[in-house]
Amino acid sequence: MYVNADLSVDLGEGLTVPINAVVPTGSRNIVFLDKGNGKLQPCFVQLGSQVEDAYQVLSGLKDGDRVVASANFLIDAESQVQGALQGFEQDTAMPAPEETGRQNDLGANSKEPFDSLLKDYSAFERQLAQDQTDRLKDSINDFDSDIHVIAGADFRLGNRQSQFMESLKELDEATEPAFQVNDLETVRIQFGKISAALIKLLTDYRPALTQEWKVMLCPRWKKSPARWLQTDQEIRNPFLGTAMSNCGQIVGSIGEDELKAAR
Repeated sequence: MYVNADLSVDLGEGLTVPINAVVPTGSRNIVFLDKGNGKLQPCFVQLGSQVEDAYQVLSGLKDGDRVVASANFLIDAESQVQGALQGFEQDTAMPAPEETGRQNDLGANSKEPFDSLLKDYSAFERQLAQDQTDRLKDSINDFDSDIHVIAGADFRLGNRQSQFMESLKELDEATEPAFQVNDLETVRIQFGKISAALIKLLTDYRPALTQEWKVMLCPRWKKSPARWLQTDQEIRNPFLGTAMSNCGQIVGSIGEDELKAAR
């Protein structure tokens, strides 16, 4: 026999957010705070129970925070991003990057999200170089979450915004299949595609970075794009792993010009 039953549980008083305000990114959840003047700030939250059309918020928000109620836009399509931002007044006080003479620079506020992105990328790369698989999915998860945070940031790109979002979308699309594979060889193939999309994004839009990243090339890898990024001189080949860990050569760098300008 089957029976339908309604159970009543007293959850006490607390904060809630609409279901549509929450953007799940694997192991973490994000909401976007309305900071006024068209500015949105991504915020990680810990969720509790679902209560009808809302989630209980255990941490990450405080009473009075203004949350965007339709945050599920991210980077599936540029039109979705623009649609989710409709209704917010655009801040025109700051000139667009093309008016400053360096139209591709993302500005100082890009340092934190891109440093986080590259930190999680580096963890991903090191695990492949050491033939480790135990935390591989966690690193991919964290990297994908960083992409979504960057998608919600405001870098004042003006008419370059749609191209930037398209490049970010390519990076996200290269990352998604890595969740579905379990063998090291297939993950390495996907890592080559992720690295190619990441290098293109960093080269085209020059975010502010804490350190210089070297562009490496593996001449023996033919199954996908064979370039990757690392900061140190010692070669760690993520495609061939411990079998040929020192196979590779430096073919370029990213972040050098921006660091010189900062000095």
